[in-house]
Amino acid sequence: MNRMQALLEGLDLARTSGLEIGALHNPILRKPAARVLYVDHVGTEALRAKYAGDPDVDPGRIVEVDVVWNSGPLDVACGGRRFDYVVASHVIEHIPDLVGWLGQLKSVLRPSGTVRLIIPDRRYCFDHRRETSSAADAILAARAGTMIPGPRQILDFTLQYAARDLDEAWRGQPGSDPPPTRQEYDRAIAIMEDALSRGAYHDVHCWVFTPLAFARLMRQLAAYGLIGFACTRCTATAAHSLDFFVHLMATDDERLIADTWDWAVRQHQPQVHDPDLVGRLQAELAALRASKSWRLTRPLRRLSSRFR
Repeated sequence: MNRMQALLEGLDLARTSGLEIGALHNPILRKPAARVLYVDHVGTEALRAKYAGDPDVDPGRIVEVDVVWNSGPLDVACGGRRFDYVVASHVIEHIPDLVGWLGQLKSVLRPSGTVRLIIPDRRYCFDHRRETSSAADAILAARAGTMIPGPRQILDFTLQYAARDLDEAWRGQPGSDPPPTRQEYDRAIAIMEDALSRGAYHDVHCWVFTPLAFARLMRQLAAYGLIGFACTRCTATAAHSLDFFVHLMATDDERLIADTWDWAVRQHQPQVHDPDLVGRLQAELAALRASKSWRLTRPLRRLSSRFR
């Protein structure tokens, strides 16, 4: 199964309608094969002007934005319409208020509608030095209802940013760890102060995940009644790639939500596969069996075995 199949599995694009958020110049869904509306924070011309000098974006290929959503409810921006799905690739990590954003998506979905996400795994990108995001951070952001990245989000991103070579990461080699500099600090503080004084939006990764960390965070938020989505899929990061896929289903069934996120966590619980750890355990077991206490308790173990 390739990336697009993993993301779109089970969607009937010909018979359903949906939104794609942040498609920019490389949409996942294309018209007219899909009945999709493109959502972004500004209109098409503003996006083309914004990315005119960006070497990673071709302004001429930026899609025509159908829905401009930069403040207020998403359902108002969409004119009260309801949809069967929402697709967003490498978007959720940029959203200042994770909980509020998911709530906005649910507000425009039909019952049992689905959200399909592609999320970068911090281990394989420039977030590799950062700690995974916590429930406390998500709760504070939700209570603040912030629409722009907050001071902590900006500082954590700008101070811990470090290039990561994908091939080296998958070979198990350590990533870059540049020493801190005063210039780096001054730049981070200037960006933060600009956001605080002018309310300026600075695009950063507000959230940092691995598949297990994402599932754990969502399980915790769901237990607090903050997430109205069950998990129907949460993949591992495929070898030599840098992101993973999550499928969400809108529902008010709190038991279903809790059970599915608990299931998602179990899918990614670490297994004992560290050869060094296995070797240490084997050495400890050998030492135990050679010990005096092991010899003295041998009759008891034999007796216990007979009873079993």
